Amino acid sequence: MKPLNKFVVKHYGSQKSLAESLGVAEHTISRWMKREPAQMMRHAFAMSEGKSNKERKRFIADLAAAIMDQIETMNQN
Repeated sequence: MKPLNKFVVKHYGSQKSLAESLGVAEHTISRWMKREPAQMMRHAFAMSEGKSNKERKRFIADLAAAIMDQIETMNQN
């Protein structure tokens, strides 16, 4: 499983669930995962809404790391 997909499954259970929480279409999440992972950072604060400041910082840092790993994986293929 690719790094960003692991992150999404861990925090949301599925891409569909993430799409619903952000108010975007499921294919948008799929596109971000496959071709434009950095686009997810635009939604980092919405994705981490409801968390404490400490949890939010950790979540955003983990999201950034997953995105960087995803981009690295994409560049290798």
